[in-house]
Amino acid sequence: MKEKILIVEDNTDCREILVYYLQLMGYQALEAANGREALLSALAEHPDVIFMDLGLPDMDGTQAAAVIKKNPDTSHIPIVAVTAWDTALWKEKAFKAGITKYLLKPVSPLILKETIEEVTRQSLLNEISA
Repeated sequence: MKEKILIVEDNTDCREILVYYLQLMGYQALEAANGREALLSALAEHPDVIFMDLGLPDMDGTQAAAVIKKNPDTSHIPIVAVTAWDTALWKEKAFKAGITKYLLKPVSPLILKETIEEVTRQSLLNEISA
């Protein structure tokens, strides 16, 4: 079975497009519309990768990522920012929060697939070496 991917995106259209792309590629797509849902889903579902928007209504994506990374049960999950915010400040905040990769919207299906393969391969290597 393909990886479980959690999409954290408050914009319904963007979230549905990402879900569509991922399902077309054979991945199991999980959805969260805000940071709180992301935290609950990460704990309950243990996704293989999280695609995190930064502009969420209840907390920004870096805050949600930091909470996920601090929890021993979810700290291993790679988090990828998928955002329209192309600034050095947000990139720095994202990497400090534990986000491993920073993608700018719109993201092509090819980039999504390559990113999933890259971060899951790296996550597996980290587990083996630990």
